[in-house]
Amino acid sequence: MFIDLNINLPGAFTKASVKPKPSDIDALKKIILMAKDLGYRIIALNHTIDSKPSPDHLNVWENIPEIEGVTTTWTNPQLSSSSAIVSGSDILSSYAKNNQHELIILRRLTIELTDNTQNFSLNSMASVLNPYDIIALRPTTEKLLQAVCSGTYQIADLISLDLDSRLPFYIKMKTVMQGVESGYSFEISYSGMINDTSVRRQWISNTSSLVRATRGRGLVISSGSSAAFDLRPPYDLTNLGTITGMNPSLSKCCLSTGPRAVICHAVTRRFTLKSVIGIGVAAKEAKSNDSTKRNEATTATRPQKKRKANDQ
Repeated sequence: MFIDLNINLPGAFTKASVKPKPSDIDALKKIILMAKDLGYRIIALNHTIDSKPSPDHLNVWENIPEIEGVTTTWTNPQLSSSSAIVSGSDILSSYAKNNQHELIILRRLTIELTDNTQNFSLNSMASVLNPYDIIALRPTTEKLLQAVCSGTYQIADLISLDLDSRLPFYIKMKTVMQGVESGYSFEISYSGMINDTSVRRQWISNTSSLVRATRGRGLVISSGSSAAFDLRPPYDLTNLGTITGMNPSLSKCCLSTGPRAVICHAVTRRFTLKSVIGIGVAAKEAKSNDSTKRNEATTATRPQKKRKANDQ
């Protein structure tokens, strides 16, 4: 099952106060249906911001049109990720298996971090960020990358670097592997290098450095496209990965197993407490445990009363 975790929302859809034109809606429908025709089963529509997240950012998703053969996680009750925690199964994969002709759309928020002193208090904004299926961070300095990889921002699922331009820092193995060991994945978006030769050279250099630093672990290949003609079939991308130091098997995993790991990480972050117990059932479990303890205490005290009676 192939997954694309980064299809950018067109500019008309990024402002809740502006209603998209029919041409904008047609363009979005075209790219979604193109992804479906190319063989992707799950995609994520991405909204990128460079400011503090707010509940108003969720309003942009009300303008997403309904498309036949396409379902969204925020409108389909069967795709409730909290149910996946309760049942202990991968509900997205099972739904995709049972509905082979449907495309599943996730909603993703990418927060761009540009200032070392910038602190949006993201860890305390769970109520604002949890409605999103995936949270990605884009650090633009080495200090911010170190902070993200060290686990400072626990709300994140994915780390996205601007591989199309020259990075102001070297991609160090120690820093990147710290992020991989913390459970984060690194994104490789390819759309920017398709039509520009200079960008292509820089992209190959940056991506090769990232592949070497991560040793091929925790990588995700996504399009990052805003137009239908920038999308590429999954098996074409397996060949593209070979020029950056990947083998075809690893490239294929970056389109299937890697994105699925990001989704599972997001579900665990959103609906569990310290990756142990589901938040949705925590109260019920606590109540059940209290009742069990009371019953055990009552049972334990009964033999003691009988012993005292016999002694007398």
